[in-house]
Amino acid sequence: MNSEKQRFNIAVDTSGRAGSAAIGVGDAVLEEKPFTDMMRHAAEILPVIGSLLEKHGGTPADIEDVYVTSGPGSFTGLRIGIAMAKMMALAANVRIASVSSLAVTAQNAFDYIKAEGLDVQRVAAIIDAKRGQFFVAIYQRQADGGWVKTLDDTMMRAPELLEKYAAGDKMWVLGEGLKYYREKFEAGGLGILPESIWCGSASNVYRLCREKANAGGFDNPDELLPSYLRLAEAEENWLKKQQS
Repeated sequence: MNSEKQRFNIAVDTSGRAGSAAIGVGDAVLEEKPFTDMMRHAAEILPVIGSLLEKHGGTPADIEDVYVTSGPGSFTGLRIGIAMAKMMALAANVRIASVSSLAVTAQNAFDYIKAEGLDVQRVAAIIDAKRGQFFVAIYQRQADGGWVKTLDDTMMRAPELLEKYAAGDKMWVLGEGLKYYREKFEAGGLGILPESIWCGSASNVYRLCREKANAGGFDNPDELLPSYLRLAEAEENWLKKQQS
């Protein structure tokens, strides 16, 4: 009789305003649990993980892998998620895999387009970066139905996106950043995917990181850092003062 105890994997998404955690075994997600309110990452990340483990008969000692978003997104949220993963790696020798926050959001679009049978060839995922800017990644559909990233994670303003990337196959957009740019994008001829799929999810973090984990693509905890794509506002202000 095999008495080996069940090992679990934990995934968290703390890159946006809404946060969530998920628990799984192997390639299967068992359950996802959203945080109770916006920007509650610091207060809820550990209690939610604890409740998921308890519900499924596990303890922190039973965690094998932790999957996190590496950015871009909320500076504070990214730090919280990655710090939690590093803490677990140090305390319990768990393995870490990370994934782009924009890839997590884009996966919502891929799933929706497939489920609805839509003829959509280009997708842009965006996350608000404040000060009139947003983080964006663009994906192109392939003949086999898969998706390839054609614009790597970057930061820009709405006029630049419309000027450089609106031509060609109609581009459909999703993501939390649409709260601030929807009207501009619609006026520029871009399609808007349903608001119900704008936010990332811990389940998508799990799925995408699990693919990396199965290929041995784990992150070195000592080297894993959030991908901010820009300096924090306080750092930018400090540099301006030094240069003035």
